[in-house]
Amino acid sequence: MIQVNITAKQDWERVLEEAELRLRPAAEQEQCGILVTRLSPASYTVALDAHTPYGMTDMRDRQG
Repeated sequence: MIQVNITAKQDWERVLEEAELRLRPAAEQEQCGILVTRLSPASYTVALDAHTPYGMTDMRDRQG
């Protein structure tokens, strides 16, 4: 799992994409997808997820 903290609003997409790219080799090896979870407006986790189909990335919002 990669913890991502966004410091500039305009960078969020690039920063999350970089984290996803870092996990792709492990996702391929494990044959699972990647889950991006928003914990707050500036905090995300990017992790392998067995419930997300291989080759896919899913986003969830857990802020609250």
